[in-house]
Amino acid sequence: MVLTARLRLWAVRLVAKQYNPSSCHTLPLEVYRNEWSCSTMLPLALVALLTASSVSLAVEDTDCKWRQNITDIGQLPKGRHEVLENCLYYYLSDQANRASGDVYALFLEAPVSSSQQLPLTINNVVVDQVHSPSDSFSQFTVIGDIYVSWMDQRLKWETKEWHITSFKMHDFHHIWTPELTEQDSCSSVLSCWAHMHDIELSFSGLVKARINYRLTSTCAVDFTHYPEDVNDCCMLLQAADEYESQLRFDVENSNGHVGPGQPVTVGMVRDTLGLNTKPSTALSDWVVKTVSTSVYTRDDDGAQALEVCLKAHRQSPTLKMALTMPVSIITIIMLVSPLFGDLKIQALVKLFTLGLQTICFLFLCSQAPNTGFGTTKPKIYTFYETMFVLSLLSVLVTVLALALCRVRRKVPPPHRLYLVAKLVNTNLCCIQDDGNDIDRSSSYHQYTNNSENPIAQTPADYSPEWKHIFVACNNLFSGICLTVFVFTALFNAL
Repeated sequence: MVLTARLRLWAVRLVAKQYNPSSCHTLPLEVYRNEWSCSTMLPLALVALLTASSVSLAVEDTDCKWRQNITDIGQLPKGRHEVLENCLYYYLSDQANRASGDVYALFLEAPVSSSQQLPLTINNVVVDQVHSPSDSFSQFTVIGDIYVSWMDQRLKWETKEWHITSFKMHDFHHIWTPELTEQDSCSSVLSCWAHMHDIELSFSGLVKARINYRLTSTCAVDFTHYPEDVNDCCMLLQAADEYESQLRFDVENSNGHVGPGQPVTVGMVRDTLGLNTKPSTALSDWVVKTVSTSVYTRDDDGAQALEVCLKAHRQSPTLKMALTMPVSIITIIMLVSPLFGDLKIQALVKLFTLGLQTICFLFLCSQAPNTGFGTTKPKIYTFYETMFVLSLLSVLVTVLALALCRVRRKVPPPHRLYLVAKLVNTNLCCIQDDGNDIDRSSSYHQYTNNSENPIAQTPADYSPEWKHIFVACNNLFSGICLTVFVFTALFNAL
């Protein structure tokens, strides 16, 4: 202490330029050397001043004896409060070292012996984000936090002596913490981790912490509502091998919580100059709906693991619109083709739209997983199948009606059937015959007159009347197909 005081006094005098070069003999014997000149002492003086101050501070603040004079801990400055917490930590570390005889016991050894069990309380489980790589539909990365607490008898202190009930550990403080890992699905340390943060110590020995985790899990995906899928993921978190049989999980709340959703890294991009790379982040299209937590006990050795299960829905409204909207519009155009004109135009329109439907189906197949959907058949594929069947039947009926209209008919159709067909074509489908066809309607009168006068009987052509009936049947079938399509679209939307 005397040496420290003399070093400090000499350094202050030299820095303040109050030092007399002729009095070098007044330097302390420990720092004075005959070969040194006073002009080279200034850097040494600065170092000595800092060293003396640090040594003095360490000597004075190691035990924080000034804490005995504290009357109100709330009025203590923030800097002094951190110093007091630092002193308390080193006090606890020193007590643990004395009890075990190992200077690293506090942060290397568990608070219980190898024959005892250590209860680990799971206060809450939060899932912030779930996302999957673009080339995988079964591997998912889960990001979130687990709030845990446990008892450590080595971390008890008297509140009357230290005036602190709890404090968060500083960055350079270290204590023993349980390590949780997921060894089944994690292939590398870079893809999975579980780090302790926000460790808080309480005077009763209770330790609270937050485990920030990033884990990879193989999930069961339900593709029924593709592209808005539903996945069920379960992860087993177990302790490190040396503490696997000691750790016992106590789940306070089996229902976890869903976090606000944090951006995830989807790749690396270069800056405008192309010199540096930075992570590219985006929000995942998977939304977590439910989180549940339970304890899983193995039958062979009785070791416990924390099982975290979640259900997430994939929300892709833009992709769903891209897969359903074009083909729906094309199908509607096909089914309302009677409004375009005669049967020949209808057949051309339907064949063209059938080709467009095939292109839409190929786009749907390009978005599907490489491994397929397994045994699940998505509803959107049923929707496409229904549209293809309706379109194909509509094309066949139109082509058949067009072929039947080319045959010359000498037998008149039922008069009421002809009138109903003409009513349907004229009022519902806006189809009107030309003048020649309208005049052909007098064939009924000609048929009546010829029946009364067999001598003047001439062969009659009733093809226009039958054409009305064939066109009406085609139009009615298109209307039925349109109704079925509307119900199918509504069912698929629901």
